[in-house]
Amino acid sequence: MKLLIFLLLTAGLFLKADFEGRTVTAAPSESDGQVELRYYNNGEAVRLEESIRDSLLDNVSLDQSDSAGVSESIRQNGYRYYSRFGYFNASIDSVLIHYGSRAAIEVFSRPGCRFEIEEIDYYFTDNESSLLEDFIWFFGAGNYYEQEELEAEILRVVAHLEDLGYPLAELSVTRFQPNRTDCTVELELEIDAGEELYAAGVWTDGLSQHDPDYIETASGIRADDKITPDLFRKGRRNLENTGLFHDVSEGEIMFRDGLPFVHYEVTERRANHFDLLFGYDPGQADAYNVIGRGEVMVRNVGWQGSSLRIMFERLEDMVTRLETGYKKQWIMGMPLGAGASFRFVQQDTSYQIRTVNVEGSYEWAAGRELSVSLSQSATSANTNPDLPLLALDGVTRSAGIGFRYDNTDSRFAPTRGMIFNINVGSGIRRVTDERAEELESRGTMMQQMVNSSLEVFYSPFQRQVAAFKIHGATLESPEYSESELMPLGGSGSIRGYREEQFRVARSVWSDLEYRYLLDPYSHAFLFLAGGAYQRPDIIGRQGSGTSDWLHSGGFGFRYRTPIGMMQFTYAVSGDDPIYNGKIHFSLNTEF
Repeated sequence: MKLLIFLLLTAGLFLKADFEGRTVTAAPSESDGQVELRYYNNGEAVRLEESIRDSLLDNVSLDQSDSAGVSESIRQNGYRYYSRFGYFNASIDSVLIHYGSRAAIEVFSRPGCRFEIEEIDYYFTDNESSLLEDFIWFFGAGNYYEQEELEAEILRVVAHLEDLGYPLAELSVTRFQPNRTDCTVELELEIDAGEELYAAGVWTDGLSQHDPDYIETASGIRADDKITPDLFRKGRRNLENTGLFHDVSEGEIMFRDGLPFVHYEVTERRANHFDLLFGYDPGQADAYNVIGRGEVMVRNVGWQGSSLRIMFERLEDMVTRLETGYKKQWIMGMPLGAGASFRFVQQDTSYQIRTVNVEGSYEWAAGRELSVSLSQSATSANTNPDLPLLALDGVTRSAGIGFRYDNTDSRFAPTRGMIFNINVGSGIRRVTDERAEELESRGTMMQQMVNSSLEVFYSPFQRQVAAFKIHGATLESPEYSESELMPLGGSGSIRGYREEQFRVARSVWSDLEYRYLLDPYSHAFLFLAGGAYQRPDIIGRQGSGTSDWLHSGGFGFRYRTPIGMMQFTYAVSGDDPIYNGKIHFSLNTEF
């Protein structure tokens, strides 16, 4: 967007006159010593703010052989400063320079009155004045003239036109008329809105691995979309959400063959990735104090925009999981997604759970997604009376709906914004176990589940980020078996405890993490976490219910290496000494 601002100011202007009296010293731009600066308004000595002092001495070198030139430079600096604040009758009578072991400068001025804006007249070259009908003016008639405020108002006008689809709007000051008698000023500004532009498509530089047509589809920008800042942001966010790029630039207009395209510079990632996670608990003496998880994702299997995922996980207490899923995004060029997954869980010889899930999603705006799911879960339990009762044979059929909102500024290392997730589900469980009557199970029952989380990112200082997360979940059922309860503890929830150390029906926990950014992808961090849970009575084990508070803390780092993204975490729970923390190491590599 081009913006032409011609502020036609009359000569000799500068500086606020509401100073207090004192003497200030400042270093000149080229001198090994100090210079003493004395300032007088209407013959009275005044003290200067640091910004004013720096403005007076801007690009001034104390050259004893050119005192007249030095005086004139200080005088012009003074007029420029006065003009910024509307003292158009100001006069700088003299500038005296005294050389010696310590140079001294004396400036004598008369600021005069401060000018007030009588009128600002905006007019359009093409008589499109209706474009400003809904614009709210913050600066105009009745305000004291201030250059920065005028420029801010001009930029607001231009931003308003951009939001309406006029990205090439130009604005210029065509009349600047001060009235020196009554200390007022009139301004006239000409607006050339230009053409209302509609995108001819998306153009991306930096593509070598991915199909440009699919990338244009995934951007969500379509031919004849009105070009606005929101369209630029929408396209960038959608491209980041594909997970195919390390970087996506801010959008801009590129004309090709006279047609306007939305243009992005991108840095591609390799399409596929392999993710490894290892956990170690030094306090465990048995053979299963090391846990691990491996995940492979392969993209574009069968269709562009599809992904195939396979995950295998081994936890303590002889728990193994295998999960595979397939998902397709941007179906028929629309922001629709669909997928299916299968999950298998084996708890030593006690029970097995097999779950089939199908889901669909619709992202009606960048970072705003609605999803629905249907699932069936079948449990097979070992009826050996010598084994603890952890599960009952049965089938659960359920349906759920979810919503996700994400307005963070980066997919990989957000510094501001929030992520909100909520999922609500309901299902029917039918117990088919031959032991159900003996255990006084209801046989058939309704179950409801709510799972929600909120993450907030805030950067108070450069390279520093505070990340806060709160998570809550509940499972409501007339009765519970061990296998149905939700896991809590470990790398995915309250760090410092063993992976899935607790099985609960209700939980709430939060995590506060301080991050120091090493680069756009890497950071070191410290964290504190805390929460509470409630475990209900388990069928066949009355009185087994309990509740407790949990807390932990730790440190770690996340670092981008030539072989992939590496993360290390050392976390200690409130129940353990500091030397007995849990260690997690993960590596995500692309291929």
